[in-house]
This record gives sequence, C-alpha cells and structure tokens, in this order.
Amino acid sequence: GALDRTPRGRLSIGCTPAASQFILPTVFREFKESFPQYEIRVVPGETPQTIERLLNNEVDLAVTLRPPDAGRLECQPVLEDELEFLVSP
Repeated sequence: GALDRTPRGRLSIGCTPAASQFILPTVFREFKESFPQYEIRVVPGETPQTIERLLNNEVDLAVTLRPPDAGRLECQPVLEDELEFLVSP
C-alpha cells in the first residue's frame, strides 16, 4: 500500500553549535512534516570536526556557518545573513 512507498530512514547531520541553535530547528520542523518516518540524528561539532566527519561518512550532510575549504564537497547555501558593525555616536 501507500505506507510501503513512504520514504523512511535515518539522516545524520553534522553541524556547528550555532547552526543547531539558529538554523536547524526550522529545517527540522519542515523536514519532519514532510518526512515523518525519518529519524534525525544531530552530531554537534566545530566546522573542522564536522567536515572531517562528513569526509569520513560519519554523517550524511553538514551544516556550517562558513564554507569549508574541502574541494571534494559540494556546498549549497542555506541562507544569507548580514552582520553589521554597530558603534556608539
């Protein structure tokens, strides 16, 4: 039946602490609404460790706040954020 064709599985995401706090909650909510049968596992770490885990196939994808210097990886922007300097008059 239809349930047999429902995508299911596990998704392991390596991410920086900032990404897990500010980016992933919205992404998780939308993903779980679309794919409720998936189990999501978050593996926190700083960018170098996260990229190393991705290259070693320890995680399925990585979310970092800056692009890695890893030529073998395909990088796609998730969002753009503007940072501004604020100074007192």
